[in-house]
Amino acid sequence: MNNSFRADIYINDKGQLQGKVYNLELNEEYTNFRIEDAVGEFVNTVKEEYIEILDDIAKDVLKSNILHMNKQTE
Repeated sequence: MNNSFRADIYINDKGQLQGKVYNLELNEEYTNFRIEDAVGEFVNTVKEEYIEILDDIAKDVLKSNILHMNKQTE
């Protein structure tokens, strides 16, 4: 996305990953990727990259938790 977008990711009170995507050129939140019926290459690219970020974080957290659990059982 040519560094024109930023994703801010956080964990909510329920332990779920959430986040927002910002259009850095317009200095505002980009929300079109959240519209279920949105179509188009650009919006789908943003959606796919956002989901990939969340998936990567979730995998890293899971891996970290497994390593932590393994250390506790040793």
